Amino acid sequence: MEYITEGADVFDYIYFADNKKIYFYDQSTFYQMSDMPLIYKYNSSEVQATTTTTDVKTYIQGYGQKKTKTETKNYNPIKPPDLKFNGKFFKEGTWRTQNVGDSYEKTFECKWGNETLTWTLKKLSRGGLLDVYLDGELINRYSCYSHTARSEQIVIARNLSKGSHTFKAVHRGADPNVKEYKTAPTMYVG
Repeated sequence: MEYITEGADVFDYIYFADNKKIYFYDQSTFYQMSDMPLIYKYNSSEVQATTTTTDVKTYIQGYGQKKTKTETKNYNPIKPPDLKFNGKFFKEGTWRTQNVGDSYEKTFECKWGNETLTWTLKKLSRGGLLDVYLDGELINRYSCYSHTARSEQIVIARNLSKGSHTFKAVHRGADPNVKEYKTAPTMYVG
């Protein structure tokens, strides 16, 4: 059911289940208008009629070769060694930099279109601010600060178009909400 619900968000379909089957509809076939006049037996004002559209069923025929599991499960984790680093980074333990303006980026390919880009933001006690860009456009500013070490999953974009995209994170310095840093503010690589 989780995949069906997520698919409704991605592909914008409507699903309806009876006790045995789940039926899928697109917007145009589910909400189809009808110009059929309804004439009742005695044509009186006391007659009531109700119409239900849940009994409408759509049959789908698929053609072509079935996709393999590797084609449909396109989760592609990107690790720190796969990134392009600009500036001076400490590449041991949790990869990080303390220099404002340093950045890391990755160009990746969306094979099918409609993909989702999820990013892991690492937060520690020395964390500063960073800006996230997708295809050169600022997405948001995030804080890497947390009292305890933790990671946060952030959805950067949904429904990415087919083709090449570039993700970039740039260190912007100290978080103004942090009272005092023991060392220079840091940007961590997730």
